[in-house]
Amino acid sequence: MLRDYVASSFRCARVSLSNSLTAGVLALIDHLSPPDGLCHGDPNPGNVIMTKDGARLIDWIAAIRAPAEFDLASAHVILTELAPHLADDPERPRAVNAALQAAYADLAGTSPTALAASVKPYLPVVRALLLLGGAIPAQSARLVQRLESDFPA
Repeated sequence: MLRDYVASSFRCARVSLSNSLTAGVLALIDHLSPPDGLCHGDPNPGNVIMTKDGARLIDWIAAIRAPAEFDLASAHVILTELAPHLADDPERPRAVNAALQAAYADLAGTSPTALAASVKPYLPVVRALLLLGGAIPAQSARLVQRLESDFPA
């Protein structure tokens, strides 16, 4: 389950977050009471291959029991907050995220606005996990800043 995974990540991380950020993330998960589902855990363009039947996710080593919103939040943070600072064309990862989110909304039979609202609460959880996983130092500062704005003191 997502809470167990995140709590374990806090205990085993190479870096640590402040007690207030750690408590904030865990309290957020408790508040959300996420439904149990199966998520990839690392949805990024490097883990997608194209087949004759369409796109397929590969590399399921980070699979986690969490709702779909968690994977969508992961993709959103990676493609809109991290990848644009590394890409030759910063708009390309943002466009990939927009296409992904729109396609998912269509498949789920919901509006992009409703989907964005259901994904938004998971963004701080993803930011914390990316920090704990040892993000690139320049990215770490950006993630900490965003996480601090998610949980103002």
